[in-house]
Amino acid sequence: DSVFNKYMAKARDGFNHSMAMTFKTYGYNLRATDNAAKRIQDNCISCHGNIVSQMLENAKLYSKTESHVQMGRKCWDCHREVPHGITRNLTTTQANLVLD
Repeated sequence: DSVFNKYMAKARDGFNHSMAMTFKTYGYNLRATDNAAKRIQDNCISCHGNIVSQMLENAKLYSKTESHVQMGRKCWDCHREVPHGITRNLTTTQANLVLD
């Protein structure tokens, strides 16, 4: 990816985040958009490609003979606590501020 694409994604995410927080249009359980999920997955693979590449090759081999092997899973299917801990929603955020 180019530097331009990186900053366009940051601008888009920042704008969407500020709109959601300003107008309180978010729910308790935040979800990544499909576009953001792809970028998150790509970020994982860019740093851990040497590990992931072997896992993907093994999964391809085993999925041909063993039906229980799943393809197309995201890194966070197994690593849900990375990088933000085990926070499930906004009400369980550590050091959550309650303003009256």
